[in-house]
Amino acid sequence: MTPLARLLLSITLVITAVAAQPAARYATIHNDFAAIRAGLALQPHQTARIDGPHLVLDNGQATPLLALDTTRLAAAPYRFVARLANEHNKPGKSYRAIAAGGQEVKVSPTACGVVVEHTGPATYWAVTMTCHNSNLHDDIMDRRSMVITATHYENGEQVEQFTHTMTDSVDLADGFNSLMVEVNENTMLIAVGNKEFTPVMNIAVRRPSGPVRAGIIVGPAACVAVERTVMAQMSDPHRRITTRWTQETLDAHFAASTDPLEGYWQYLDRDMDDNILRLGGRYVVALVQAGDGYDIIYVNGAQVKRQQWTTGLWKGHLKKTAFIDNYTATWVDATFLPITDDVYATFDNAVILTLRFPVFRSQLRLAKVVDF
Repeated sequence: MTPLARLLLSITLVITAVAAQPAARYATIHNDFAAIRAGLALQPHQTARIDGPHLVLDNGQATPLLALDTTRLAAAPYRFVARLANEHNKPGKSYRAIAAGGQEVKVSPTACGVVVEHTGPATYWAVTMTCHNSNLHDDIMDRRSMVITATHYENGEQVEQFTHTMTDSVDLADGFNSLMVEVNENTMLIAVGNKEFTPVMNIAVRRPSGPVRAGIIVGPAACVAVERTVMAQMSDPHRRITTRWTQETLDAHFAASTDPLEGYWQYLDRDMDDNILRLGGRYVVALVQAGDGYDIIYVNGAQVKRQQWTTGLWKGHLKKTAFIDNYTATWVDATFLPITDDVYATFDNAVILTLRFPVFRSQLRLAKVVDF
């Protein structure tokens, strides 16, 4: 396994499985290319047509064609996936394009890919696929490869560029490949493959403050068949777990409470395998009566995503069972995903709360705070 692959599996959460599915965090906005067609602004020598199930974009210009999705994405993490084939990708063949002055130029090799973080006509990230031959006319020594290039442009100027070369797991001719770019808070993950995704780059990025767009990039003289695009965006996690509680209202509520379980609880210790689960903070939480049990309200102590965790967010719930001091539990991890599978909690003399995660052979203990 490559270091990048290990990085992808090493999810830093509070109490969550490494095998958690990140796709569940995303809501698909649409999964076709209708929004790409709606946003097309073609120039001379550029065409778009429907060919069976495909949208075909033919760029006869010597400058890139950007086919942007009409959806404007907020600052929250998002994922853009395109499955496309470059029909102008024959080894050793050059293709005609027209330059700004009207003269004809020959382009080889041609490139295609996706655009993300687009904030204006000349400010965006382009992630392109380009195929090369090492020794084109030598049948013995020749090796064909694909170069994945991620380039950041600001006001038309190249700011930074990263490359990765692949020789397998991709179609090196004019077949279909899938390209995924997942943009998070400060990183951009790129994966590509003809049958399944292979992670190839994880790049540090600075997110723009306003909305952005994504779409297809068709390089000079390239002709690209688009089979599908998928736009997905992570919803704001705070909307799902925001409560009415603040530090002041919690203090006032506990001052009048006679329930021995209500109050503040702080991290005591843990028993877990860091290769399976990881602790993302030494938390202080509040327990307040709610319906069939107690809501767990976050107070402080987060280390993972500590800027996003603010006092009053819902951290989970304890639901009463038929057994005294035994509860089934829901726990919200550091990335705002709920954990519900076989989670339960027990109290010991109303001063120790143990959260058990038997599926992962782990537990977390909290102690009642006498004077907070």
